[in-house]
Amino acid sequence: GHRMILCDYDFVVFDCDGVILKSNQLKSDAFAKALEGEPDHQVIEFVEYHKANGGISRYKKFAYYFHEMYPRPHADVAVEQALGKYAAIVKQGLIDCEMIGGVHTALSTLQSAQVPCAVNSGGDEQELHQVFAARGLDQFFAYIFGSPTAKNDNMQRLKDQGFFTGRGVMLGDSKSDWQAASLFGLDFIYVQEESEWKDGAAFNRAQGHLVIENFVS
Repeated sequence: GHRMILCDYDFVVFDCDGVILKSNQLKSDAFAKALEGEPDHQVIEFVEYHKANGGISRYKKFAYYFHEMYPRPHADVAVEQALGKYAAIVKQGLIDCEMIGGVHTALSTLQSAQVPCAVNSGGDEQELHQVFAARGLDQFFAYIFGSPTAKNDNMQRLKDQGFFTGRGVMLGDSKSDWQAASLFGLDFIYVQEESEWKDGAAFNRAQGHLVIENFVS
């Protein structure tokens, strides 16, 4: 099964939302709630933009909304307010939400096999550390990297730490995960269970990447 395939690698990089935590829907809802008071059609448009740009930081997304999509004076203030609302909604949700099927067992298996693991997520780095500590997941990871540093830059951070020794794989559910893996010469496995990448499965099969529903089988 998938868990054994993972143990063939020398190191494994995980995205978080939709790969470890079942939190994609939670985040999409939080993006909508953070824009309370904005016209409905604009909120819907923004959530679609968010889903189409998985793995890009909340900082960039809210800045894009208030500066580019629907610009206004004092846009930076609006961005800060939206970020604050969003963080408050998301943090508790990340502590409470379910995990992607079978991922806890997969992490335990990798730990037993002494395969080092890292997280490279579009989620806020500080928030990830707090959530992973609260859930007892931090023990499984040598590094937990997130935004505001971009995903490709976090790959470079892992490389600089000497983490990329031997053959590695990235587990992701968004195009930004695939891009980061490709750029750094890692294999890629697409996790489908909660992905918001519309043609993700077809795209990854065409590229010859393994597509899995979750980690159960």
